[in-house]
Amino acid sequence: HRARLRSTGKVVAVKVQHDGVDRIFLEDIATLTTVAEQVAYWAPDLDFRKFAEEWRDSLPRELDFCHEMTALERAGNKLREAGNSCIVPRVHKDLCGTHVFVMEFIQGGPILDLGKAEFCESNGVDKHRVLTELLHAFGIMAFKDGMFHADPHAG
Repeated sequence: HRARLRSTGKVVAVKVQHDGVDRIFLEDIATLTTVAEQVAYWAPDLDFRKFAEEWRDSLPRELDFCHEMTALERAGNKLREAGNSCIVPRVHKDLCGTHVFVMEFIQGGPILDLGKAEFCESNGVDKHRVLTELLHAFGIMAFKDGMFHADPHAG
């Protein structure tokens, strides 16, 4: 969500976890685990119990926005240290919690716009430079820092 801070009037992005989402996801994991056990019993070649187990173990961390805040700060710091020009929103730590995440609002758009020559020309965008920086950023996170970002998107 887009919001405005009362204290400064600054526009921020707010991510809110709806009430009960964590419970629903944990129930879904329990169901997935049961299905995985049955599939493994009846079709051993389709054994995805390990996947269900790893998801069950990692999901509570994914549902805790404090972990997301820490990961975002870490990624931003590592990219800045490496001289990468990708913009990573700064976090408002004092306004964040397990179910609420407040960060700097950065106007963005669909990356697919880079495929439109008229967009690049009218906005002075060098799509090759943008894509090179993005590839560099993923390389830094994955191969240098050991981070994996499974949900890259603008906004």
